Amino acid sequence: MRRPLPGAEHRRVMDRQCTGGEDRTYQAHETWRPSGCKRHVPLTHGEPASHGGVMSGVGGRVRSLEQNQLLAGDIARVLSLYGFITDSYIIEFFTNSLWETLPVSWRLALSDLTAPDLADLLLSDSNARNTSYRSVWPLSLLALKVTAQTLSFQRTPRPDADSAHKKRPAEFQSNQGQSSLLDPLFRKHVKPKKQHEIRRLGKLVKKLSDVTGCDRVVDLGSGQGHLSRVLSFGHGLGVTAVEADQNLVSMAVKFDRDLIYMLKKEQKRQTKIAAYDITSITSTRPPRHVSACIDPQASWEEFVHQITSHEDTGSNTSPTNTEDPITAAVSSLDQHHFTQKDNFILTGLHACGDLSVAMLRHFTRCPHIIGITSVACCYMKLTTCEVPQPPGVLAQSPCSDSHLQQFGYPVSSWVSGLPGHKLSYKTREVACHAIEDYIERLKGFQCDVVPLFKPEFSPRNLVLVATKGIRPLCEVLEGMTWSSPRGPTNADFQ
Repeated sequence: MRRPLPGAEHRRVMDRQCTGGEDRTYQAHETWRPSGCKRHVPLTHGEPASHGGVMSGVGGRVRSLEQNQLLAGDIARVLSLYGFITDSYIIEFFTNSLWETLPVSWRLALSDLTAPDLADLLLSDSNARNTSYRSVWPLSLLALKVTAQTLSFQRTPRPDADSAHKKRPAEFQSNQGQSSLLDPLFRKHVKPKKQHEIRRLGKLVKKLSDVTGCDRVVDLGSGQGHLSRVLSFGHGLGVTAVEADQNLVSMAVKFDRDLIYMLKKEQKRQTKIAAYDITSITSTRPPRHVSACIDPQASWEEFVHQITSHEDTGSNTSPTNTEDPITAAVSSLDQHHFTQKDNFILTGLHACGDLSVAMLRHFTRCPHIIGITSVACCYMKLTTCEVPQPPGVLAQSPCSDSHLQQFGYPVSSWVSGLPGHKLSYKTREVACHAIEDYIERLKGFQCDVVPLFKPEFSPRNLVLVATKGIRPLCEVLEGMTWSSPRGPTNADFQ
């Protein structure tokens, strides 16, 4: 049965809160509206943003400084109110009985929901007017759901909006392991997820290069050089790939040579075969590989000096056969002439922890960095005032004055002054997870524990039953569970 959401402006609801077990009175306008938001739901694309309407920009629009500050303040307030939920791993709801810390009214509303219903009603970004609830939910729970969705950034790329229900992009529909839109020479040694990322990010960096008129790119945390090869060979950009792990650098140089070998081989044949369409290869100039560990505490001057003064690793590992045209291509690195006064674009695909923060700081302070694209990852490895040395992070060079140390979070000095802005290690690690995966698991995973054996005959009689897919678990358990609500009878074990 469809029930309207409680939305009266001054409707009061009594909700048993977990804090002290006391009843607390809410007003609708106090729980539904973040500061500066004049509507209960975010504006859709195409609707004009009103002054101060910070939520209208979360879906992808460029926001003003004031709107960004309002958004940060709203998020900090929500985190301060519901930190007991965000500062927890899912397993802790079982191991630490965190379920008991939720308000009683929340538990009553959620306890009887199936896993697919939980995904649809609580986690999915559904239109409230078209949502059917089995019972009246407490206003505080509804407000948290809508607020979380309102404050969230858009996660579905606009070109893929029509196929948002499909997990894999259209480029993998014909072959789940090979992108149909990425040159075969770039797909070797690259997993489908990375193929999708380097193709899309490479296209964005190329557009940024065209707009700024700058064809030099520095790829921080380049790893095995998959993105660097797309940028250099595929888009003809002068790329300096910076990676701290020498083993990854050596592998990247090897992959460069492999690609050049295949390219030269195809050029000699002067023909195309179906398996290797090389039309997207625009340059034979390989990336310039630099093995260096970037110190997030270093100044931008030190950073620029580090990436321009290091000798290219590829030139040190070239084959000894100087007559080999592949060697000549790899060694002709004078084309990469890069000085400390040259402008460049900074990019990073999954730059870990403080490295992404250092990229942003260098971009804002260094006059030679005229563009940036950054895909951050491993938020839990960001340094904070509370945890200056997160687990699993190599110690950086000691700072002579601890007051001068720049922590990875918060990046903004304005955010650091907001009450409730602190994020724990757990919260930042959970932020690395994709809510879409949780929704998919809830919709495709059902579980129950049933007494299957006669306890007098087989004491360990509880059986965990789980299914994956859309078939309801009740069909599996039909006729297998006890018939009496008071418990199993002898007839149930016949």
